[in-house]
Amino acid sequence: MPWAVAIFNLILSAPYLYDPTIRVGGDYIAYIQQISAVYFGERDYSLLSSVLGPAYYPAGNFWQYMPIFQLHMLTDQAEFWSRLCHQGFHTAILFFVIKISYLYFYYSPEKAQLIAFILLANKNDRIFHSEMYNDEVMMMWLVIAIYLVLQNRPMLASLVFTWALSIKAGVLLLMPAFLGQMQYNFGTVNLIKSIIIILAVQVIVALPFLLGETSIAIYLEKSKLTG
Repeated sequence: MPWAVAIFNLILSAPYLYDPTIRVGGDYIAYIQQISAVYFGERDYSLLSSVLGPAYYPAGNFWQYMPIFQLHMLTDQAEFWSRLCHQGFHTAILFFVIKISYLYFYYSPEKAQLIAFILLANKNDRIFHSEMYNDEVMMMWLVIAIYLVLQNRPMLASLVFTWALSIKAGVLLLMPAFLGQMQYNFGTVNLIKSIIIILAVQVIVALPFLLGETSIAIYLEKSKLTG
């Protein structure tokens, strides 16, 4: 069922690639403008901005969207390929949500099937993902992290979880639950390892800025990682 939904979702999403009434979301323009500054060497976080205002994302947002910015440097069809990528992100979200549903409703698979059909039938969801916000990238990593926890792979789940956090600081709202289940299901040693992984990745993605012209205080303020 997950693979079938993934294939059908890609088929149902295809018309939006050519729909002239669907353009990029407002934030997408901001991503591209801010990433262009990073691409050309800007390392002062306080100077990263766009027509929508200052950048308020952790550094991982820039690095994960860098390939899409480079598409704009290479071709005038970048918007098409970017939208195709985001439809892939949406399909991955559905795929893993359905996988999780089948695990949760192990003894009642018909309930998981109902969830699959509800997700596949959501036209507005496909339109939203075609507008290319970074929320869907963040959510894709979160759903994969949850799936990995259920597969008893806590360290890999921690790595994927912090990759989601590196896109939007809102993931912090899930941190207590994530670390709480880590302690409950996998023990104190794995909890400590998980915290180290989460912190290490955040430091690594921020390092080019911290070694440049951005102080730790400015980075934490602008990335919203302290709220």
